[in-house]
Amino acid sequence: MARKKFKTSVALDGDLIKRLDRVARASRLSRSELICDLVWSSLDEAENWMEVTSDPVLIAAIAKALTDPGVVRNMVSGLRSELADEQLDLFRTRMDRIGEVKKARKRSNTLLSQTRLRVRHSQHEVDPSDLP
Repeated sequence: MARKKFKTSVALDGDLIKRLDRVARASRLSRSELICDLVWSSLDEAENWMEVTSDPVLIAAIAKALTDPGVVRNMVSGLRSELADEQLDLFRTRMDRIGEVKKARKRSNTLLSQTRLRVRHSQHEVDPSDLP
């Protein structure tokens, strides 16, 4: 059974219309058919992405992976032949920045732990093995 079709009006940029018409001609489709095909494929992709991004465990894993320099380096290494030199330079700069942030966080956490132990020590007697 054929799907019921509805007409809708959309305002598109002139350059976009030219591109659509060029691809439609090459694909032997009408502009309307091409737009429908593009919308269907884009909606499928958008719905898949919505499904992935609604999973908090997966989002946390992706976030962790993308801040792990080793994981990111491996990903970029696999794409090296597809990346321009400027993109590789930008990647190196970002990886350096992530490394600096992680080091600063680690120093901050160490100082915070030492401060907490000193406060506990001043309030109560602390086992010397607890001290860093």
